[in-house]
Amino acid sequence: MPARSAAEPGRLHACVVAALVAASGPPAAAAVLNVPAKYATVQAAINAAAIGDTVLLAPGVHTGRPTIPGKAITLASQYLTTGDRSLVERTILDGTAGGWALRVLPGGDAPTIVGITIRNADDGIRATGKFRLFDSRVTGTGDGIDYEDGSGGIVSGCLMYGNTDDAIDSDHGVNAIIVGNTLRDNGDDGIEIRLQAYSGPRLTIVIRDNLIMGNGEDGIQLISYNLDTPRTIRIERNLILNNAMAGVGMMCCENTIENYQGADLKETVGLYNNTIVDNNHGVTGGDSLIALNNLIMNCTNVGLKRADAGSIAAHNLFYGNGTDHTGSNVDLATTLYADPFLGPDYGLTSGSPAIDAGCSRFEHLGRVIWKMALEGFEGVAPDLGAMESPATLGVGDDPYGIADALQAVPEPSRGTTVLRFSLPAAGPARLDILDVAGRRVRRLVDGARSAGRHEVAWDGTDSTGRLVPAGAYFARLDCATHVRTRRFVRLD
Repeated sequence: MPARSAAEPGRLHACVVAALVAASGPPAAAAVLNVPAKYATVQAAINAAAIGDTVLLAPGVHTGRPTIPGKAITLASQYLTTGDRSLVERTILDGTAGGWALRVLPGGDAPTIVGITIRNADDGIRATGKFRLFDSRVTGTGDGIDYEDGSGGIVSGCLMYGNTDDAIDSDHGVNAIIVGNTLRDNGDDGIEIRLQAYSGPRLTIVIRDNLIMGNGEDGIQLISYNLDTPRTIRIERNLILNNAMAGVGMMCCENTIENYQGADLKETVGLYNNTIVDNNHGVTGGDSLIALNNLIMNCTNVGLKRADAGSIAAHNLFYGNGTDHTGSNVDLATTLYADPFLGPDYGLTSGSPAIDAGCSRFEHLGRVIWKMALEGFEGVAPDLGAMESPATLGVGDDPYGIADALQAVPEPSRGTTVLRFSLPAAGPARLDILDVAGRRVRRLVDGARSAGRHEVAWDGTDSTGRLVPAGAYFARLDCATHVRTRRFVRLD
């Protein structure tokens, strides 16, 4: 049976976004409140909007530091109704160097924000209520997103860069899903999470499919308050690259200044299928860290430090680090120390020992502590690192002959990505490029194709010819015998 695709996580919220950003625009029953054509300010339109309505911003610079009082409305640029990505950059919420550019308060349901550039404030979005942010840019702020107690939601398909503090800052009781974003070149951390005292229902923060690079301190920083709180943090399939300090740093005693101590963080942290490369330290700390299927390489000082007590690191690859690991519970029998043969864009190349070297289920001390749920893999086992590559199966293991039915080369890529696919029989085929929300960006193939191998180049443009932003995308092949989806990453 063909393996399930690693693209499945992108469907977590596809049904939410697809309804919002379909080319037909908002549902007919909902009102569209245009700014400034009908309402002079963003705040006036928000105040007038009822649940289900859309506040639609014309291109230009909008000020006033609006507040959304926790109602289920949509605040969007005309990108929502046209699909024109250039409108994201041209539709701006400017905080005019004030406390926030946009504030979200608690209320009955989460508002949705789509296709806006947010800039020039202490906080790009300051939230005490939940919200959903899609396909937007946040730059030139202190914290791009400041999650406060009781907030959270979904951030997907966004670019957050050039903020002086953190791209995303989280405090107190927050549930957040951070998926398919680029968080780069921020002054402090890509993501900073403070784990203050909390005693409610278990919180889960998911950090998946992101490119986190070039930040001035840590890629991801977790700050301990010396408590064991009901929180789970899942960090999976991220490329964490060239951050000045730690790729994933765990800090002690409410301290946010990285000192590489490696805190005895009590909360459960799952670190699965990440590529962590060219940071000063790779991963530091954790008393309940489960680190599986990761590539940790070329870290100047230490790849893994003080992952001890109840932590376990297994099925990982270390290479080119100053010291691979120290003071950590490492399962040496499943750990590799070899060149993973990464390509120039950090994907696995042919012959890599990281191909099929991972696990899809892991037992520790007689108990299953992790198994793949939504994610899948190609070949006989998962690859190590963030990018799954095709694998060659043994004769008889692949009755449809499609183990390598769809490939993206190179992966990740800059510029053009070549999609290679194979068909066991002649017939109709479709090949689409999708974004992380499941929306079609471009159709590359639509029609009859002969049996055998084919390839088509994608230049990174959408169906209107506009260049799409860097981030995670999926190629989806639909033919008579199978459907296969391949996740890949485009870099700037």
